[in-house]
Amino acid sequence: MITKIVSGGQTGADRGGLDAAIYCRIPYDGWMPKGRLAEDGVVPEKYRLKEMRSKDYLKRTEQNVIDSDCTLVFTYGNPSRGTKRTIEFAGKHERSCHISDLKGAESKDLVDHICKWLVGEIEEEEYPPPPRHPVLNVAGPRESKVTGIQNKVAAIMVQVLIRTNPDCRNLYPIAEGGVNLELALEIARIHVKPALDEDVEPWPDPPMVQPCIYGKPTDPNWVIRAPWNDGKDGTMLRSSRVILISKLTGEILHDGEANDEG
Repeated sequence: MITKIVSGGQTGADRGGLDAAIYCRIPYDGWMPKGRLAEDGVVPEKYRLKEMRSKDYLKRTEQNVIDSDCTLVFTYGNPSRGTKRTIEFAGKHERSCHISDLKGAESKDLVDHICKWLVGEIEEEEYPPPPRHPVLNVAGPRESKVTGIQNKVAAIMVQVLIRTNPDCRNLYPIAEGGVNLELALEIARIHVKPALDEDVEPWPDPPMVQPCIYGKPTDPNWVIRAPWNDGKDGTMLRSSRVILISKLTGEILHDGEANDEG
């Protein structure tokens, strides 16, 4: 079981690891450069990481390796200069390390290899094996180096956590490309089965009236307006039926009235 995810908060693979931890509700931590420095400006506040005293990326990279039991490095072909240093730091500090190359590989195969490495079924000659309940550092290229790697790593890591952590096994996997509006509407249609003269539709953006939903999910989601489909629409005044669909997984997070006060 993975007890914690560690990351430096950079765009790309780092944030993919953090997104997986947040989605699966497992602890996460990590060091980032002073000033929350990142290639897109600053590390978003939603990632609650610690600041180093230095703006030097390599210092935070090394500290995250030190503070973890093992490091999982994602690459896309040959590792970049920064990714190479992560691998070197793992050797320097005698931490377990596994390299997962996304280029030309099937996600399910990568998930299998990572899970086998975590339980000691795959040995890395230059590194010690991971402990039984590791703190796992997740690292790899920036988003500017490999477009889409944040979502890819998040999707893979969620599947790893679903397999390794019992508390995560009832979660939906994350869709690697995310769920677009067209797919969300189709999911809603299948769920609602509207009559021929009715259909689901996206909530206006920007909204004229913001739907009020008690306990609204924090995950990014599509807001879909749907017919009640129970034959009572013309006989009573009622609020709109609102369906919230996760942009990550396609899971239906809410189905109820727009003024749902609980």
